[in-house]
Amino acid sequence: MPRFATSVIATALFTFVTLASVHPAEARKDMSQYETVLYSLILMHSQPPYVYYAISGRGRAIVTFSVDRQGKLLEVKLDRHSARTPFGDEARRIVKKASRYFPAPPADLPNERLTFCVPISFSGR
Repeated sequence: MPRFATSVIATALFTFVTLASVHPAEARKDMSQYETVLYSLILMHSQPPYVYYAISGRGRAIVTFSVDRQGKLLEVKLDRHSARTPFGDEARRIVKKASRYFPAPPADLPNERLTFCVPISFSGR
């Protein structure tokens, strides 16, 4: 039976690494909404028909990625444990594919570079 990538609960997935310093409550709300959009795009691209090949077994990869003020993907890294598995390569591919559709972050977020961390779980269906 083929195995596909699935992502776990959205609220536990994203970790906002760089914190906004201006209007913290409003910035957090904007960041939360932006994270939800990015998460949705990654989740969509981790499901068929976007996942083109199967990886047998169960596993998880943790991907850290950064975007610029235009929503362009700047960097994709894996944690050291994920980098040694086939799940890591597939998780990186999923984020890169989804990044084609990343929108620009809200204008009131002051940082030039926003960094996120998301675990992607792989399991059978």
